[in-house]
Amino acid sequence: IKTTLTSLGVDGTGYHLVDASGLSRLDRVSPEAIVQTLQVMSKVPEASTYRASLAVAGKSGTLQDRFTGTPAQGILQGKTGTIQGAVSLSGYLTPPKYPPLVFSILVNHADTSFANLRGAIDEIVLILTRLKPC
Repeated sequence: IKTTLTSLGVDGTGYHLVDASGLSRLDRVSPEAIVQTLQVMSKVPEASTYRASLAVAGKSGTLQDRFTGTPAQGILQGKTGTIQGAVSLSGYLTPPKYPPLVFSILVNHADTSFANLRGAIDEIVLILTRLKPC
């Protein structure tokens, strides 16, 4: 995996993989490495297939019930993640008045509930939907 990601331009210092499942507690990945991977995936010949596999805010998958009735509905494609002690959301966002974005928000070891963490992540995403050029 590291050889492939490095050959695609993903900085190998941004992650440490112990197993290929991503479920080991020893696996580590930075938001930067995820963003680099998503940027690479947007340029491969299979980009449209990859994007179609992602959940869409307010419409499908793990994001079906998130962002409903908000400016993010339908313009966010992403992957959620929740495991004890960690909550994340990474993906692509197309704000109406700003160029498309790639983002990754990862929260580890927080002293609050998953619901509060998801709420905070959602607020960040909603702020991103309001971006406009200066």
